[in-house]
Amino acid sequence: MKKIVSGFFIFLIIITCGNLFPQNKPLLYFCEKYDKIRGEIGQSSTFTPGQFTVMVKSEKELGLEDVSIQIDAYNTVTENFSFLKEVKFKITPDMKYIFFSNDDIRIDEPGVYRVYLLDSRGKSVTHGVIIIKSF
Repeated sequence: MKKIVSGFFIFLIIITCGNLFPQNKPLLYFCEKYDKIRGEIGQSSTFTPGQFTVMVKSEKELGLEDVSIQIDAYNTVTENFSFLKEVKFKITPDMKYIFFSNDDIRIDEPGVYRVYLLDSRGKSVTHGVIIIKSF
């Protein structure tokens, strides 16, 4: 009985301490658009073809200036992702919360896509998956 109680308390400590450690990687997610007053509008991972906004949120400053959003398309025949496009942006190193949006951040064909935030050397900072479904 002591072993069960001890095991239970260790389990509780692990679960409790897990929430104390900060997220070690920035979070990338999507919304329809970003409004400076209302914030994120239409947050989702599933959209219809067209333009969308890529959001990145970090607990610490990213320390980056030249970044890219890279979009890769999933091919159901080969079961692999392939490069679709890369869009370059300039940000300031102190940024922790960023929205990326312009006419090139769009996907016009239904499918599954992987979206990366890349640093100036092409290294992945964070990524997410977006699904584009037909109308």
